[in-house]
Amino acid sequence: MRTFIAINLPNIAKNNIKNAVAYAKDSLDFASFTKEENLHITLAFLGESDRSDILKIKELLIKISKEMAPDKITINDIKIAPDAASPKMIWLLTDEKTNIFIKSLSKKIKEELDSSRIKYDKTHETNSHLTVARFSNRWQESFVLKNDKQKKEEILKIEDTFPENINFSFDAHSVFLFESIQKDGERFYVPIFESNFFQ
Repeated sequence: MRTFIAINLPNIAKNNIKNAVAYAKDSLDFASFTKEENLHITLAFLGESDRSDILKIKELLIKISKEMAPDKITINDIKIAPDAASPKMIWLLTDEKTNIFIKSLSKKIKEELDSSRIKYDKTHETNSHLTVARFSNRWQESFVLKNDKQKKEEILKIEDTFPENINFSFDAHSVFLFESIQKDGERFYVPIFESNFFQ
């Protein structure tokens, strides 16, 4: 099974995001937007996990959670990612305090995964963001062929659909283990396990 570890979002935060990107979703027909129920902040990609490893993963998440206290997650920016020169998706970004918390938590998890000899994607660098949309391959290929002026106009067109201000917070009380399932051409993220922060 394909799995990953992440912070899930409360429904009110998911609804805030839905409202924030509503105009972009209606305007950018070349972008595929993340389903509201799939929104999350990734901490570690595990890829294909053996069922025998799932128990170990649950145990290490419980261990880490005992050392963690609930913390506030603040989302305060939106951008084209990874950058305007190579646009592939749209990210929501967090403030610096949240970024420090996310990277610290991700580091703890990866250290425990290493200690337990559980494989994960070590090429994935943890950045405190949420992917809200991905641009189609066809659009990306056409963008590369444009001249500099056309590229700039295309980027501005996308950025014009972004909200002028975005700033909301929610409390992170736990960490989740998710299974990623492909069904009828759609991707679904199913919670397997939740471990609450104890401190």
